[in-house]
Amino acid sequence: MRKSIVVLMVLTLCGLAAVGAQNIAREPTYGTVELDAGFIPDPFTMDILAGGEEDISWLGYFGNVADAPDLSLFYEAGVLPLTIYVEDAETDTVLLINDPTGEWHYNDDTNGVNPSITFSRPESGRYDIWIGTFFSGSLADSVLAITEIP
Repeated sequence: MRKSIVVLMVLTLCGLAAVGAQNIAREPTYGTVELDAGFIPDPFTMDILAGGEEDISWLGYFGNVADAPDLSLFYEAGVLPLTIYVEDAETDTVLLINDPTGEWHYNDDTNGVNPSITFSRPESGRYDIWIGTFFSGSLADSVLAITEIP
């Protein structure tokens, strides 16, 4: 019986190590941004190198991102929707966001090969953002954009 419990504990720990490669506790590669509702300029944009070594299939999605978030957005919500999207990417990109409630959001190919996620009733708080590439082993210059303009 004791041996079964030890084996079960080891299998559980191994499973936990393989799941959840995206680490919201890590320092974001491109830092943090604070935006309040009505921010100017709108859209806010930032150049980001998309991609990474981490496969996000553990979330049920396709693509590869970095371990640490690319950017953490601290957002004070208003009444307008919040859209986070990628533009001007050199390759097929994906967008992965962990919202203030801890829920994961993913998109691929909303605007051609560029992803976009809209929060119609955004929460105030921290949004951890990853820009990945659809194909493993590729990195690409891209532009992250954040807007309240519908």
